[in-house]
Amino acid sequence: MREQRIWGQQIQKNLRLARIPKLLQKCSFQSFDPTFHPDARKMLTASLEALETGSSLILASAICGNGKTHLAVSLLHASLGQGKRGLYLSVPHLAEVLRNEVSGGYSGEGALRFIEKAEVLVLDDLGKANSSGFMAERMYALINSRYLNEQQTIFTTNHEYPEDLEKALSPPPGRTREGGDPSIGRSIISRLIQMCGAGRWILSRAPDYRMVQAKENGRVFGFRGKEEKGEV
Repeated sequence: MREQRIWGQQIQKNLRLARIPKLLQKCSFQSFDPTFHPDARKMLTASLEALETGSSLILASAICGNGKTHLAVSLLHASLGQGKRGLYLSVPHLAEVLRNEVSGGYSGEGALRFIEKAEVLVLDDLGKANSSGFMAERMYALINSRYLNEQQTIFTTNHEYPEDLEKALSPPPGRTREGGDPSIGRSIISRLIQMCGAGRWILSRAPDYRMVQAKENGRVFGFRGKEEKGEV
């Protein structure tokens, strides 16, 4: 009984340290509906396989609201339940944290060292933050560290193909710091492809599930429900 209590306390501690936003705390594999589109089932299958194998994974879709973040956080929740240390990070929020550290006279290394301790890391919305020479270098340092140490990392992105994500992760001309590498975006993508391997860069064309529900459930955001269309 004592061991079970200690184990439960450790899981609760890990859950608090994971910094999962309140809205996402109820995300689980059980609450995900894979029936609304074949690509939703494809993402679910890949996420369950990543949970079992400990492999890294990229869930990519230009369409918002189709379950990328839900499944990434579900995998994180399941990993926390196994006693692993995990962390959720929105990449735009991470960029803000790093900028604040720099403006305070720090290098950003402190935040990165904290992140590197996570056995399972969710990086949500990779490529969404405005890139600069500094941000590109910090993102390279983080991903390269996890690549070298074979730490499981789950990425979501609105950039469907490697070349699009590379462009988003590369600083535009004139924003590469002195001595910086203008091809750093390509270096990041190379590591992502190696980390995630064949079959773990999952492209989804599933629609926005929230919009699907809105259309099904009634006149929401201007959509007519089944009753108004004579379907019920």
